[in-house]
Amino acid sequence: KQMREQHEKRFNEVIEFHDIDKDHSHLVAGLTHEELPELSEKLSELGGPDMLDTLYDSPLFRAARQRQVNGVMNAVRGLAEVQSLMEQVPEELLAQPEIISLAGMIGLAEQAASLPDTATLQAAVDANADDHGARHTLAQALLGRGQPEAGADHLLEIMRRDREWNDDGARQALLALFDALGQSAPLTVAYRKKLSALLFS
Repeated sequence: KQMREQHEKRFNEVIEFHDIDKDHSHLVAGLTHEELPELSEKLSELGGPDMLDTLYDSPLFRAARQRQVNGVMNAVRGLAEVQSLMEQVPEELLAQPEIISLAGMIGLAEQAASLPDTATLQAAVDANADDHGARHTLAQALLGRGQPEAGADHLLEIMRRDREWNDDGARQALLALFDALGQSAPLTVAYRKKLSALLFS
């Protein structure tokens, strides 16, 4: 309890000191007690909370997101149980970003359940980088198995190589991912920017 209180105190201190608004505080919420001072130092160096989006791809935030994803995927391993629990979520909470993302991750896990193992799919992509079908399947497998960033990166790579592949299938898959996780999810925000940069490059 004491450690939790100390963490909450440090979290609030960082939020207040750097004037981080509610739209960005969720980016900080996943950091550990030891990581918060590092974030504070980086924000001071870079010039304040507007740089949080820039820091999103840093190792600091990647580690925090991976912990969150691992927690979700540990729950998803008991998929039937999690689905049952989701049915018990009060209606007024269904619109909460965390619940939307959890439901999206469950849906992605269901879709990936019947796909080949990722090592097999990766080998196919390694053998032929222009096998967009294999890369797309690999992306779907990664999205549903706790590596959504890696999956999204593969979808972007398909677009870089052949933007019109499969009737714009890679972009459509990214948009479906954004819808599944929710428009305010950190991954959605970051990869929507990457998608826009690619489309208008």
